[in-house]
Amino acid sequence: LATPEKVRASALLQSCESAHACESPAMAGEIDGETTLVLVSAIFVLFMTIPGLALFYGSLVSRKNLFDTMLQSVILTGTIPILWWMVGYSLCFDTSQHPLVHYVGGFGKALLEWGEDSTAAGITESAFCVFQLTFGIITAAIATGAVAERALLWPTMLIANLWFLLVYCPVCHMVWGNGLLQQWGVLDT
Repeated sequence: LATPEKVRASALLQSCESAHACESPAMAGEIDGETTLVLVSAIFVLFMTIPGLALFYGSLVSRKNLFDTMLQSVILTGTIPILWWMVGYSLCFDTSQHPLVHYVGGFGKALLEWGEDSTAAGITESAFCVFQLTFGIITAAIATGAVAERALLWPTMLIANLWFLLVYCPVCHMVWGNGLLQQWGVLDT
């Protein structure tokens, strides 16, 4: 005979089994520990740019240039992600075949085109993309420190964005995107 406790236990067991049978990490909206670590690290790198680098550079200049110097980091945090979305990620990490594949990536991942379940470096490609983006932002922001108090804001921002596309993206591809230096065995540890 089925007692009420046995019926409830059986129903609970069946509901648990059916819930776990159709549940995968992707379906449940869960992410693994590595992806979480990468995203938390991306947040820390972003905090190194704003407010960290902005306040650091702001403390090195006179009062009249304080706002412009701090604004450089803020503007680059807004413009570099747009370039990254358009072509930056693709120039860094696309490995499609073209004549300059050893020096710069192609346009196969332009506008962040990748598969739904795409992974990079053992994590979801979207998390990898965000993590790498933060380094693009802070690298361009660090480069602007060379002209603190010596250049106007908008020409500096234009040059920093061009520098990101013409210098950072090819070097990133050569070192981390299966480019020339990575194939030579150069390690960045």
